[in-house]
Amino acid sequence: MPLPCRERGETAFERLLGWYKQTDFSRGTDQYYSRITAVKDTKLAERLTSYFTTKLIKPQDLFYWFIYLMRNRYGREITWQWMITNWDWIIQQYKGDHDYADFPKYAASLYEYAQTARDVSTILRAKAQRKQISLWLSVKA
Repeated sequence: MPLPCRERGETAFERLLGWYKQTDFSRGTDQYYSRITAVKDTKLAERLTSYFTTKLIKPQDLFYWFIYLMRNRYGREITWQWMITNWDWIIQQYKGDHDYADFPKYAASLYEYAQTARDVSTILRAKAQRKQISLWLSVKA
């Protein structure tokens, strides 16, 4: 397996994404998304988040793509913003078979500053007021 996108940029990104598209099983796909999400280029990180709501990324893999990109300092803010913008989509996709509260819970765990914790709490309270109380309770700061 070649070096991650962090070292080889867009060429590696395209190649790894192509291999991931050809994989029709859930086992082994982590070797692709763990490398693809290691981008240094914020434009590639933005491109990745644009794929999150498409059929390109398998539903069972999305959470891992999300976490890996959140852990990447170049993709963290872009991924955080994707979560906020696409929150209703996340609920629609995962409310029945996946604990959608894991998205903000793991995302918030990567921030270590008190202000960020307050921001997360404010956002989640606003979402909870829209009858998503279980989310708010699970990640309450």
